[in-house]
Amino acid sequence: MSLRATTACCTNRYVRHQNDQVITSVITSSSSSADKGDASWIVRSGLANSSCVSLESKNYPGDYLRHRNYQLHRQHNDGSTLFAADVTFCPQTGKSGQGTSPATAAPTTSTAPPLGPTT
Repeated sequence: MSLRATTACCTNRYVRHQNDQVITSVITSSSSSADKGDASWIVRSGLANSSCVSLESKNYPGDYLRHRNYQLHRQHNDGSTLFAADVTFCPQTGKSGQGTSPATAAPTTSTAPPLGPTT
């Protein structure tokens, strides 16, 4: 699965990891296979809440999209309860009524910018 930005300026950008950081980049059919892989995530049952989801890196099995200190990272599962909460996202309708904003399941729940799943 890929996560595409739905902000008006940036609908050609996808959430991807690069050097363990999570950024958005323009990904097209002519992008390298490594770039496409870095922008691909496997949807798993939420590690902290099975009603939600966790996103595992396609290129780095066992690494997940993690919300920590108000930033997104790609990090390896350390098995901790905090890690499980940080990588569990409960999708909700975007603030504009379109797309999806993934709220974290962590105790200090916050909402990330609106993203829309694409294939």
